[in-house]
Amino acid sequence: MDICSVFTFMYVSSIFKSMAIQLGDGSIDDRFLTFIGAVGGLTNGGSRIFWGYLQDLFGFKRIYAFILVTQIVVSMTLIHVLTSKTLYLVWILIGYNCLGAHFVLFPTVLLKVFGLKSGGQLYSLLYLGLGS
Repeated sequence: MDICSVFTFMYVSSIFKSMAIQLGDGSIDDRFLTFIGAVGGLTNGGSRIFWGYLQDLFGFKRIYAFILVTQIVVSMTLIHVLTSKTLYLVWILIGYNCLGAHFVLFPTVLLKVFGLKSGGQLYSLLYLGLGS
């Protein structure tokens, strides 16, 4: 479940520059794309505190459903916002925000469902598989 949903924005985080340069109308330059990457990294890390707090309030299912719907909408419309610097920035930052959520939601769920020993091992295997 996590692997299928995390891949979308892991992929986008690695190609957002080339996508804007190749598919955009030329209004988004490399300097701005570098800025997006830097702010995106901060968004990814900073959002983890936010998502942890929301998971404590609303639980895993509601938050994960919200993340999935957000990712679907952003993914389906990403190609259409390439003509606007501001919209492209917002879309990529939303993507980084959703990416950060995965690294908060799943460790706690795995620990809750499978226990401390097995949950930690499963989480390690899950993200070890993302690198291959």
